[in-house]
Amino acid sequence: MSFLKSVLKVQVGLRVQELRALTSENLELKEIETFLEDQGDALSSQETAEEAELNLLKKKVDMMVEFTERRKLTAEE
Repeated sequence: MSFLKSVLKVQVGLRVQELRALTSENLELKEIETFLEDQGDALSSQETAEEAELNLLKKKVDMMVEFTERRKLTAEE
């Protein structure tokens, strides 16, 4: 009986260590997940800002093309 108790204690101790290691790993993975989500949100915001800037630049180019065409027509008249 004493031998069985010792074996069981060792097995329980090993299981407790495994559980602690898994819990620690789980917390670390959750921190990484949170970090990656934050990075994704930041990139999404940056993408939105860059798309807005791109649209503004496209409008400016369109205005310059229109201005140049009008100036060309005026010069031809």
